[in-house]
Amino acid sequence: ESITALRTEFARAVTLFIRALRPGAPFAAAFMRNSTGYDVNKRHFPAVAVTEAEVKDQLSDLGCHADVAVIPSVAPLREGYDGMILARGRTGEVRS
Repeated sequence: ESITALRTEFARAVTLFIRALRPGAPFAAAFMRNSTGYDVNKRHFPAVAVTEAEVKDQLSDLGCHADVAVIPSVAPLREGYDGMILARGRTGEVRS
């Protein structure tokens, strides 16, 4: 989610990540929940604000079997960030 502000580019990146794996391969991926981007040294880095439901839906649409969990932020790092989303699972047996 922290590579672009465009939801379509984010979806494509996740798709390409999963398709780079062999059918049935294990994977783990982390996403910043509801991140709106961040600034470093006055430079803005974009992000797509994603939720655990969106991550789970996209992985499911790609044929993955994944557990998706939220790791809440006890002390928020910054405004517009709710914690981490951790997705662990396996790719589908057949890739399209």
